[in-house]
Amino acid sequence: MVALRLVAEDFNSFDVVHSEIQASLGAVLSKFAEVDLILDCRVCTASNHPQLSSEIVEFGTKFSAVYNMRKFIVTGSSIPPSIADLVETNSDVIIQRYELAILRLVKASLSAKINFFIADYGTISPYYSDVEMPPEVLQSIMTPKIAYSFKDEIWITRGGAMKTHPQGYSQYNYMAHVLVNKSFFRGAGHSFGDNYFVEKSQHQGNNATPSTIVKPTLNAHITYMMEDYI
Repeated sequence: MVALRLVAEDFNSFDVVHSEIQASLGAVLSKFAEVDLILDCRVCTASNHPQLSSEIVEFGTKFSAVYNMRKFIVTGSSIPPSIADLVETNSDVIIQRYELAILRLVKASLSAKINFFIADYGTISPYYSDVEMPPEVLQSIMTPKIAYSFKDEIWITRGGAMKTHPQGYSQYNYMAHVLVNKSFFRGAGHSFGDNYFVEKSQHQGNNATPSTIVKPTLNAHITYMMEDYI
């Protein structure tokens, strides 16, 4: 089995791209009995998700007619490269997860014979990358944030620069306190991540950091998607 991953500019027309696939990968694909096709929307928005949905359905349908497609996997995220494009410092916001709207539209339009799956970027942008900067510079520009998924939305809160904000890393404790008092918070018993947020809201243990907050945030998101959403 082999997997083929394409991004939005690659799957807008199967008829156009198929010849390129054959020219570049035809010899490779012919050696495998099955192909997993991954269509990655990258960043999904209110304006692009209807068109992406129709392109995905058309591309997947035509691809499955030519190749023995084992799994049809679609993914994307509504979080742009810069979190500053969504939320200002010392504030919070709720955003729609347009990737889920795409997945629903695609699933409703695809043939039942196609083995359809969803993939998930979690609570980070598809364009996320680690920044290489001296620690003292990072502390001057880095701001803490927590992202929490519920229904078809994500609540995102963002603090101030670690170095200049009076609370420094303790901002995570305040942000966790705000989260656990939201009506959509699922409670400490729901996942390791949810329990972590409760502990931080009660100032238990060491302060969270940009690196230690990643695991519980992803855990809370994945648990929700696996147990509640699907």
